[in-house]
Amino acid sequence: LLESLASTKLSLVLDVSFNKEVAGNSVIYFKKEKGSLRNKIREVENFDNNKIRKLESLSKSIIENKYNENNISRRYKKLFLSI
Repeated sequence: LLESLASTKLSLVLDVSFNKEVAGNSVIYFKKEKGSLRNKIREVENFDNNKIRKLESLSKSIIENKYNENNISRRYKKLFLSI
């Protein structure tokens, strides 16, 4: 998921709590139901460039702000110190 957020313009991801916690509103979610992914693919084929750029920008922002090396190191340090 993180690689997709960092390296693609648009991500289609399964609608589960972990993905929502990480990706927020920067991706397009599909359900684990027959036809859901197909329908979302058809939907995004009609997105204009502005919508795609907005989603790409949101994705990159999540990676840069939440999952950068400093934040990850800080979280690990906090975790280890709490043990």
